[in-house]
Amino acid sequence: MASERVRFWVMAFTKAQMKRCSLVLLVMFVLARTHTPLLAALQSKADPKGNDTIDSWARDNYHRALDLLLPDRCASAIDARWLACVRIVPPFRNEIEYLLSVQRQLDGTIFAQISRPKAHSIYVQLRERRKEHAQAPLTELAKLIEIETQAGDQHRFPQLADLANEFEGLRLSPVLSDEIMMDPTQYRFHVRSFAGERMELTLDGPGSGAPVQPPGLIGWAESIKATLVAAFK
Repeated sequence: MASERVRFWVMAFTKAQMKRCSLVLLVMFVLARTHTPLLAALQSKADPKGNDTIDSWARDNYHRALDLLLPDRCASAIDARWLACVRIVPPFRNEIEYLLSVQRQLDGTIFAQISRPKAHSIYVQLRERRKEHAQAPLTELAKLIEIETQAGDQHRFPQLADLANEFEGLRLSPVLSDEIMMDPTQYRFHVRSFAGERMELTLDGPGSGAPVQPPGLIGWAESIKATLVAAFK
């Protein structure tokens, strides 16, 4: 009688264990089938608009976008005595980027041009266009970013004559600055002459908001920018 009672409890315990195992296997099966959607849902909840992915893409493609939207006019041969191009890229992504160019024609006429993104920086616009058109290539997104340009000679911008003369009088040392700046503005200079000679130089400066600009190329670039940017107003 005692042995039958023991056998009964053993069988009952075994059935209970089997039910538990079946339930665990069922739960594991359901989780396996739904693993990807659940993970995606969790990621979506943590980052509902995929901002991390968009930010990463915008950082990786930012400099290519600058080349597309603010192309270097000094990259090809010129029909002028000299042409100086400057791309100004601020340290913070919400600040406006600029492309400046100044040239002295063979007849002495001075012509200048300034381009910048309209309303928002190229980085901000690039990020927003990527959010709207996630599968579009960079070349297509660049076409959706607004750029505005102003241009004129010394009659429209009387200060150009003095600034062109100042540029011709600059004396550059081959020894670069060893000053380390926090969040510097980047100035990329490219100068080309009618004879085909060229110079490229990248310098860091304190930016337009600094009370005093460094002498030389950076100070000259900021003076050109201040002269031309007034045309947008």
